[in-house]
Amino acid sequence: MWVATIANVRLHGQTHQRPVDLFKEEQSRLQPLNPMPYDVGSIKSQRASKQFRVLWTPITIRCQPSMRVSH
Repeated sequence: MWVATIANVRLHGQTHQRPVDLFKEEQSRLQPLNPMPYDVGSIKSQRASKQFRVLWTPITIRCQPSMRVSH
């Protein structure tokens, strides 16, 4: 497999470290994905203008207190 045999073991051009080694350091700090599915109950189609612009309205994202990110 290309990722395992070439990409992850060669030295990165800027960090001069192997991605496989960096991932081992990072792995302990990773957090699990959100167990609650995203609410996609409201889906709206939108047409783009001649300049390929789409009107976008921001949405409010809610999460349970136990899922908030601590700083």
